[in-house]
Amino acid sequence: MSTALQTYRSLLSHLYGDDSLAMVKRAVPGDAHGLLYAVDLDSNRHLLLPIDEAYAFKAVLGESLSLSDRVDPDGRRYMDLCCLSDAYREVFAALVDDIVRRLASDRADAPAQIQQALGEWRRLLRPASEMSPEAARGLFGELVVLEWLARRNPLFALDSWTGPDGDCHDFTTPRGNLEVKTSAKEGLDVDISSLRQLDVMGRQALTLIRLSVAETGDGCTMGQMVDRLASSGVPRTPLVQKLFEAGFTVGSSRDTTRFAVTSSAQSWHVTSDFPALRYGELPPTWRDAITKVRYTLDLATAPGRLSEEDLEAILDKVMSN
Repeated sequence: MSTALQTYRSLLSHLYGDDSLAMVKRAVPGDAHGLLYAVDLDSNRHLLLPIDEAYAFKAVLGESLSLSDRVDPDGRRYMDLCCLSDAYREVFAALVDDIVRRLASDRADAPAQIQQALGEWRRLLRPASEMSPEAARGLFGELVVLEWLARRNPLFALDSWTGPDGDCHDFTTPRGNLEVKTSAKEGLDVDISSLRQLDVMGRQALTLIRLSVAETGDGCTMGQMVDRLASSGVPRTPLVQKLFEAGFTVGSSRDTTRFAVTSSAQSWHVTSDFPALRYGELPPTWRDAITKVRYTLDLATAPGRLSEEDLEAILDKVMSN
């Protein structure tokens, strides 16, 4: 569980146990800047950074988060980062964990580091967008494969998940890349949404994995998948950040649909002979002109079909040192 999330829960329990308190604070362990976790009577969560009287910064007021100037009765001045909505508590905790990590590695300018982190997390200030059913199904499939890889190497598995970063393939490693496709349909059709998804990068091996994913009451929500991954050793904070980049906000986005993989995974070794439209095979004069391509690929007769044992061996290989 997130360090900040645990700390805020502890502080809230202390606050509710003493009616005379307006705010409860706790120093961030090992921090040299005087950072404080804090909660107030409205259950708002704060991260407080002591600042000089002369320090100037631009305040931010959003629907769910604010950055403001706070002066305590004792005259101490703080930069106050505050979560205004309980619905965003997990995302805010991830943001706070990120800030604490940044300040531990770069102590040059703590206030600027907070503002930079806030800028990078600016989407926290907007209402969460809803994912389409197909996008949610696809993201669930990537989490399933992430879980397979995490059983082998949880830290490296998360680092290798490059789909949310906009890379060509969903998982990228020195020993091979993985592209994950999900479908609720029978058969072996998959939707390809980019000319680069099945591009073979030089000698880098590429494996295409097709998962049959259905909505079912016995399945898992995204949030439950996050809990499962965290319990298997995947760091929760960067996992939440990756999901955020993929368009899903843990603790905020609508998360009532339960998905499950309904049959064994099907996989293929993708080579230059594999049927696909590829960016690298377009005439150079066409490449800038063709910006979006989406097509359906029937894998029934595609070469390079792998057995379950072959796929397990590939998963072992891409997670090896």
